Amino acid sequence: MTVPGDVVAPPARPRRADLGFSLIVVYKLLKAAVQTVAAVALEGALFAGATERLHEFAVTTVHGTSRLSELVARALGQLTTARHVHIIVLALALDAVLSLVEGLALHRRYRWAPWLIVVATGGALPFEVVSLARALRPLRLTLFLVNLALVVYLVRRALRERG
Repeated sequence: MTVPGDVVAPPARPRRADLGFSLIVVYKLLKAAVQTVAAVALEGALFAGATERLHEFAVTTVHGTSRLSELVARALGQLTTARHVHIIVLALALDAVLSLVEGLALHRRYRWAPWLIVVATGGALPFEVVSLARALRPLRLTLFLVNLALVVYLVRRALRERG
């Protein structure tokens, strides 16, 4: 019961359904889950000695039948050393934590969440441009365009909500 003169809070503003926003939340949470599984699997493979066997296989098959198989074997040989696997696991785990924080912050509708993603994703775009300039690959170009669209969308949305 209200008494005349009491200040009544306005009803809470309902959350607008926004497909783009929801897709970004799902993408970030799914990315975090996949990266976590990959990091655990790689660490498990390292513990079980599978990466050592893969490394030995790659090193012994350097003299393959084609130039492509040689390049793949050399790259695999370099990436499957214990040191490189630990670095990959650490990078996957850190990026998974960042993606989880981004996804949960967006889901909770924190006002700063879009800016966190804009800074984290937008900060890597110049490096992706340099990488694309060195070697234009379809998958890398697709990821660049998706990240660029995500940054543009979130900047526009954050500015619109602020104003």
